[in-house]
Amino acid sequence: MAQFSAGQTFGRWTLKDFINEGGNGEVWCAENADGESAAIKILRTRRVDSEPYARFQQEIAALQRVGRRRGVLPVLDYELPEKPQRQRAWFAMPVAKPLAEELRDRPLRDVVSAIAIIADVLAALKRELGLHHRDIKPNNLYMWNDEPALSDFGLVDIPDGLDLTASGRPLGPANFLPYEMLTRASQADPGPADVYCLAKTLWVLCTDQRWPPPGEQSSANPALSVSEYRPHRLAGQLDALIERCTKHAPEERPTMEHVASDLRAWLELDDRTPLRSVDTSSVWKRVREAAAPRFTEAQKEADERDCVRASARALQELLEPLHSEIRENFSAAEFNVRPDGLEGYFSYGLIRDTRQDDLRATIIPGPGWNPIRLIIGLAVAIKDDGRLHHQGMYYLGRTETMGGTVDHWESEPAAADCGSLELEASLARLADDMVGAFPEWLVKLDEALEGGPRATMSNI
Repeated sequence: MAQFSAGQTFGRWTLKDFINEGGNGEVWCAENADGESAAIKILRTRRVDSEPYARFQQEIAALQRVGRRRGVLPVLDYELPEKPQRQRAWFAMPVAKPLAEELRDRPLRDVVSAIAIIADVLAALKRELGLHHRDIKPNNLYMWNDEPALSDFGLVDIPDGLDLTASGRPLGPANFLPYEMLTRASQADPGPADVYCLAKTLWVLCTDQRWPPPGEQSSANPALSVSEYRPHRLAGQLDALIERCTKHAPEERPTMEHVASDLRAWLELDDRTPLRSVDTSSVWKRVREAAAPRFTEAQKEADERDCVRASARALQELLEPLHSEIRENFSAAEFNVRPDGLEGYFSYGLIRDTRQDDLRATIIPGPGWNPIRLIIGLAVAIKDDGRLHHQGMYYLGRTETMGGTVDHWESEPAAADCGSLELEASLARLADDMVGAFPEWLVKLDEALEGGPRATMSNI
């Protein structure tokens, strides 16, 4: 709720219309006796020893140091009273239109051009004054004199400035902040942080969204791509730039100079890239939207296939000590094979009615045309419940004729969600059970091959 009201005067300015408010102050449209308009930022607190007052002073000092230059809303007038109990601190800026409003429904090129100018300004402020903004977001960008301009330097970092950042306290615009500014803002390098925030701002303005997704933005994620919101033949290049700028590690992000250079290069490519006789990008977007159910289904199938393969590989890796022992002692052994009829060895029907499956076996064969074999089998499958079902088995006997079974074992079938720790633990338990049982299986193979107790059975 506004503390001030129309008709109040601050210096030579009279408040006319309330614009907005923040945590520490209010912004009003005001006029002077000559009919000139300005936006007046008024600090609420009266305490000279408070952090908001110190930041307000530092913001004015930074803007005075910046002076009048392209791309920054300047200070027109200000007052820092010695006794704020009687009068509030304030400063006046030009009236400007929010950049997000100005760019709404404009071509993608206009958005990139605007952010390229802002990047140039930020790079120049760092290069010439050692200044970092630390509060870059769409709400702090404006259109002034027909050009984009930065405003709100309340969190500015300047050489020889006051250290006002409390340890362990996040600093900057929520949803636009890199992780280091959330966890260690007082020690974080403000340069890479500005790059991160500008990239998030670029994405928001390109897609006409209110908030960006958190964290590093992968260009491989179609749901977050610029082209999903604003089709353009060079949208992928912007996605790649945003990915580089939002890397988790600050040292992996490009400098603001490089960001500005890349955005200018994008504009040059946009000029040079030949247009198709008919631009079909918007048609493709509609086609993708119409075919979205099939895309979703295809992605689901791909995810399930990846889960099945990864789980089968994980089981093989868990059994690798056993496989190494077999290789060292029996060179005729076979690994990762799928013999005919292997599905039938899993009597619980694990493989029936599956959407995806993977069966693998390790085989130790005896001599002859229809030898006794020791088969260690593994089965993983996705069923209609979307979970990964898995089971292990052991078979000893002949496989070329009916009635050749000597011994047989199956683990209890289990199921877990793909990618879950539950699945990882369940696969590990299955592998441990099979490794632990192997010595007994090997003894039974030896007895069968040597004509021991098992050899007297009619099924051998």
